[in-house]
Amino acid sequence: MLIDAWVGLAPDAAFGQAQIRQFGNGSVVPAVVVGPSSAFARWDAVAQQLRGQLQETPAPLAAAKRLGERYEGRSARELVMAIRRFVTSNIRYVPDGRVDAWADPAETAARGTGDCEDQAILGLYVALAAGVPADKAAVAMGFDRRGNQHAILLVVGRGGRLWMFDEADPRSPALSRSGFSPRLLGFLDAVGFPVTRLPRP
Repeated sequence: MLIDAWVGLAPDAAFGQAQIRQFGNGSVVPAVVVGPSSAFARWDAVAQQLRGQLQETPAPLAAAKRLGERYEGRSARELVMAIRRFVTSNIRYVPDGRVDAWADPAETAARGTGDCEDQAILGLYVALAAGVPADKAAVAMGFDRRGNQHAILLVVGRGGRLWMFDEADPRSPALSRSGFSPRLLGFLDAVGFPVTRLPRP
């Protein structure tokens, strides 16, 4: 499965010029953003909260922050497995219902419930707290084996191998062995709001 590029956007940009970077290796080419997405707006709001929560840890995230710090420097696979154990032990899966709402990490941790993207975003917080570079961790939006919309956490490991936390698929942390079909990646960097657009398989 090829995950080939992400498009970096400023927080208020929906159209115009942007950059495409290879996910995980950083080579850059120019690109044009052709349209907005409701997912971009939801991610932008969560990303702003996530940035602040990485700098000043809210009380509900204290355990998540400690976990990240404990796994700093460990392999991507070890980190993803630790994230899986932490999130599935502390967060009960509850779907949003008719309206798709994205929670920031502190909201999810405080409630103790969340759907797939809430759990993936909390996992992203732990990965970034563990020192994973922002271009090596992402929330991937796509489809599961049954064709349902779904979100997972991806972390790039040694040799560019992709490891995932998927609350619905406990069998393997390797993306290559999953039934997940990604369409969009969003993740944080120091500049603004990046979004990854993926080709259809």
